[in-house]
Amino acid sequence: MEKFVLIADSIDKICSQTLQEKYGLTVVYHPDINIKFIKNLIDRYDGLIVRSRTNVDKQMIERGAKGIVEFQKGCLKVIGRAGIGLDNIDLEAAKEFDVKVFNVADGHIPSVAEHTIGLMIALSRDLISACNSTHNGNWEKSKFKGNELHGKTLGIIGYGQIGQRVATIANAIGMEILIHDPHVQKNSSFDDFDNFDELEFVSLKLMFKMCDLITLHVPLNSDTEKMVNSKLLNIAKKNLRLINTSRGKVIDEDALYKVIYNGTILGAALDVFSIEPPIGAPLLRLSNVIATPHISSSTVEAQYRIAKTIANKIGIYLTKGEQQ
Repeated sequence: MEKFVLIADSIDKICSQTLQEKYGLTVVYHPDINIKFIKNLIDRYDGLIVRSRTNVDKQMIERGAKGIVEFQKGCLKVIGRAGIGLDNIDLEAAKEFDVKVFNVADGHIPSVAEHTIGLMIALSRDLISACNSTHNGNWEKSKFKGNELHGKTLGIIGYGQIGQRVATIANAIGMEILIHDPHVQKNSSFDDFDNFDELEFVSLKLMFKMCDLITLHVPLNSDTEKMVNSKLLNIAKKNLRLINTSRGKVIDEDALYKVIYNGTILGAALDVFSIEPPIGAPLLRLSNVIATPHISSSTVEAQYRIAKTIANKIGIYLTKGEQQ
């Protein structure tokens, strides 16, 4: 029996090709479809693939699994998140209506780690302002005097695969590294870090007091929402620079604005915001805040890996009833 998959967000074409050619599924690619239309059509699809743009709530899942019209049986069996974060999918509802949810946990690791390091360099050397000044016809060599990363203390909050990759690069640069992750045992060994004498795990309070730069690599949940708050920011080292490529809501943005505006910390580089796009966000008015539009995983290589992986997970599940 023919099976259908709706791709509701922009994703590399390898996803559609894999689903069609390898698994014989019929794919509808509609990357700009709005929530209302998805809900009106969702019961016709066996599978749904989204990225971060589309919010898959309980109503959508129930309609897909049970059918929109009374006595009409829905088709939806599986949802694929082309990325790692699942905060835009109602997992409780998926479990309630027996809809399987897959994500891709590792396809974006090099891209996010490299973007994080790039933001650190741009922030420490004031590269955005220097670039804009030069484009405007100025040659202000004496104005832009930044800081090296070498020898600075970097705090990494969240020591999963991305945090570990950031640590590897930062260690090669010559940075001292402190880690906070309550889910990782102190002084655990990691195969990729033979050149580390010891991984030093510290409390958040101590990290904010000691670090020159802090980067966040945590999921959004009840434990991490606004984990970076006014209490931590107001005890921070005065030259702190903060980087966030995880989720916007893990930082209290009002508190961050105040400490940067008041000069309590030096600045921030943010790829994510609590509301996206962050139109009118006060942080965007500050010259020492670098902002990018949630693109840390948006490389050609990462998007290809993610699209192919999620296609295989969905394809195997819909054709064989198995998990990859």
